[in-house]
Amino acid sequence: VREGPSAQLLPALATGDVDIVVGRLPGADMASISGVAVDHHQLYREDLCLVAGARHPLAGAARVTLAELADHIWILPAPTSPLRASIERSFFDAGVRLPTRHVESLSLLTNIGILMHSDALALMPYDAAAQFLAMGVLTRLPTDAFGAFGDVGYSIRADRPLTPACLRLVDYLTQIAAQRPASAWAPATASGISRSGKPRDRYPAYPTAQFLLCRAPLPRLDLPSAKSARAFRRPSCPPMARP
Repeated sequence: VREGPSAQLLPALATGDVDIVVGRLPGADMASISGVAVDHHQLYREDLCLVAGARHPLAGAARVTLAELADHIWILPAPTSPLRASIERSFFDAGVRLPTRHVESLSLLTNIGILMHSDALALMPYDAAAQFLAMGVLTRLPTDAFGAFGDVGYSIRADRPLTPACLRLVDYLTQIAAQRPASAWAPATASGISRSGKPRDRYPAYPTAQFLLCRAPLPRLDLPSAKSARAFRRPSCPPMARP
């Protein structure tokens, strides 16, 4: 399993270096990559949430606006990321300049550490933030200025059948997506309760990332045969020579 932006992983899918890419789906203009037809399959639609450390000065605010947020330190995705373009458009449409004090990072663990130990702000897919919100490590700031993260699903080459391991993975992902609540994550309220009236921490946190690339079966997946498992096993490193 490798993690990275779509600009890196989708070309690897087209060249055959990887078998499947799971994460935020690209736009309709990406039906072909480097001349290779690619099928994109939607699993669910993901919402964004604005988060900060639990001790942030804005924690507990009834409502926050972009004008209030512009002077804070932000954690932003890379300039080439579709999410970055969406964030910049939101600020532009509101007539607010993009925060000049910001850190560019795609690492979830790095972002969590920065949020915990500073007054920085970040936009995250709700599923990525849910477990940290439930633990009280992060707090969600009430705003609907940024809309949805987008469609989450998996991408495969149209001209190649899936391997047995990838078929198992797709089946697993489809089952997980079907278990999600019928209503999407609702914008936060000051009380920490979703608009549906249910506490947010009662929702299960499903594993998402910007993009996950999978050439091996996930742990605890029942592969059809030992032969299939060996085909995806990481080669062992040769022993080091003794001095």
